[in-house]
Amino acid sequence: MFVVAHPVRTKMAEQLASQVGDDIIWDSDHSGCERTHAKALHEIARINPRGDDDGWAVVLEDDAEPVRNFRHQLDAILKVAPTPIVSLYLGTGYPTHWQHILQTAVNPAHTDPHFLLASEMLSMVGYAVKTKLAPWLADRVERNAKIMCADRAVSTVCREQKLTVAYTRPSIVNHRDTGSLIPTRFDGQPRDKARRAWKFGSRSEWKPITVTLDEPKLVRVDERGEWYEVPKAAP
Repeated sequence: MFVVAHPVRTKMAEQLASQVGDDIIWDSDHSGCERTHAKALHEIARINPRGDDDGWAVVLEDDAEPVRNFRHQLDAILKVAPTPIVSLYLGTGYPTHWQHILQTAVNPAHTDPHFLLASEMLSMVGYAVKTKLAPWLADRVERNAKIMCADRAVSTVCREQKLTVAYTRPSIVNHRDTGSLIPTRFDGQPRDKARRAWKFGSRSEWKPITVTLDEPKLVRVDERGEWYEVPKAAP
């Protein structure tokens, strides 16, 4: 398990690492969040050079807030995880075009899914991957570090390899939302909306009960990017 961290957040990162027993991967050369995630994934691949281990590796960002009894919850989740990539956090605010879908999905009327399934990685705050996937993910994240964020790079792998991301419900990791260290985002959007878990907590028992999320409706693609249909907020 690894914490990816910026030196500015040394105290926060060390506190998190001591809390959950992680090693820290530092952005010591200020190369950015994407390359720090790539470092962590490369380290996972280095530890498992043959790529045939069916175990799990976990990465948390330095501003992650794990639930109480995090290790116990994590072990229970990974025993029944329905997909080879598991996101431990599903948050408000961003990506904006997913929020109207998530708002309904996290509080369904008549069901109690333990995992919400999607074709994209929506955040890198906390996630677990099968160790055999680490080399692919590390290569893609590093190769695209100058043109796209890490979660988008992972999403491209998911779509190409037909992999699904399972989001724990509730999230067992929250986001401190203490302010971004990234001056300019690839999507050009300021991070001025609250970034907290839609539903945060634990379960007495985790089961492979899943619901597949609807996909945002793509309206058009042009030189400025992809445009999705986003319902207007109620007055």
